[in-house]
Amino acid sequence: MRNITIKQLRYVDAAGRLNSFASAASECNISQTSIATAVDSLEKEIGFDLFRRTPSKGLQVTQSGREALDRINRLLESAKQFEVDIKSISGRHSGMVKVACCSTAATTFLPTILNSFVKTHPDAEVKTIEGNMEEVVQHLNNGNADFAFTFEELSEPHHCFSPLIRTRPFALVPASWEIAEQCDVSLQELAQYPTVLLDLPSSHTYIHKMFETRGLDLNIAHRTTSTDLIRSLVVSKFGFSILNLRRPAAEEAQVGYALLPIRDAVPDRVFGLMSHENVKKPPIVEAFTSICQNIARTEDFTQLILETRFPPRA
Repeated sequence: MRNITIKQLRYVDAAGRLNSFASAASECNISQTSIATAVDSLEKEIGFDLFRRTPSKGLQVTQSGREALDRINRLLESAKQFEVDIKSISGRHSGMVKVACCSTAATTFLPTILNSFVKTHPDAEVKTIEGNMEEVVQHLNNGNADFAFTFEELSEPHHCFSPLIRTRPFALVPASWEIAEQCDVSLQELAQYPTVLLDLPSSHTYIHKMFETRGLDLNIAHRTTSTDLIRSLVVSKFGFSILNLRRPAAEEAQVGYALLPIRDAVPDRVFGLMSHENVKKPPIVEAFTSICQNIARTEDFTQLILETRFPPRA
């Protein structure tokens, strides 16, 4: 194995994870030929095929290849940790933190975290992986991410959950609706209007249950997985919507909808940072955790919850 480099093993690992020379080349920012050469060189060195090449199906990992790729992955993780440990001798943490984040919440709180993290750890890199609440947990479980930002109710027994903010649901209603002038709104009042539903698995269940426990039905006019589209549809008077996290106050005050606290006793949701329990993390990953917890303690995240309503503006 003296002729195989760490760089080549990274190319092989990428091909194995993505089942494609083209995708691996894109991720590694090199040519497909370089990926294929690295795979061919390793296969020649070890004496068996890592992949079956099928034109219609791309790369398919062989049984022996799967075992080899598992060992390659462990070696690359050890090499990454070695690099971090060596650099930490200078007193500066470096390396990469991989964060899985729900796309509906990323734009609201992630910039605050990243700004603080980059200032204190300029040598570090953060890679974000977006998805819905369930998908980000899956990325964590599959080892694609060090952390997942999601709600506490999705936590599993093998997870460690660090709360960042307790969120209470609120209603977005068009500024021209009569109820937009109220200080708050009841679910009974909202049920009389059409709904623009945030159609993500956990959110869908959470919102439906909120109304069903009171014997109320939702008149769903539109479904979408995008909070940006929700705001546009509410502004266009297609209906109201229910969210848990808001944009910064200055942004919310400049648009054609009102944010109304819900008068009923509705369940809060705890949003936070999820990781694997009893897993030793690299220093840079621990540093990222500390940044998040420090921001939560200073209450910088409170700007993301609704405590008072903004006057509607047409």
